[in-house]
Amino acid sequence: RWRSRMGMMIVNPPPTIDEICRAVADHALDEMDSAHAVIDGMNDALAAEYESGRGFRLLMKFGFVNERPEFGVDTRWSESGDCYVLKLFRDYVFHQADA
Repeated sequence: RWRSRMGMMIVNPPPTIDEICRAVADHALDEMDSAHAVIDGMNDALAAEYESGRGFRLLMKFGFVNERPEFGVDTRWSESGDCYVLKLFRDYVFHQADA
């Protein structure tokens, strides 16, 4: 089909721009559709990596707060207030067992 369209451009009289646009419109829309599909897929992959990185950073911050060595000897630190909630969350995420 592409050769016939190129041949159409060199015949006498040459085609008008409207005729050329009509001839390639179907292919142009298909190309745009496939390009948008690829871009959407890349956007989804990037969003998944971004969310995964955010979750990892959050878990690392929890680990630094929960496992602070300067509070290792202080038993009141891990059993009171906000720190206890973080400890429970850490135990829930990392120490699950099948029943």
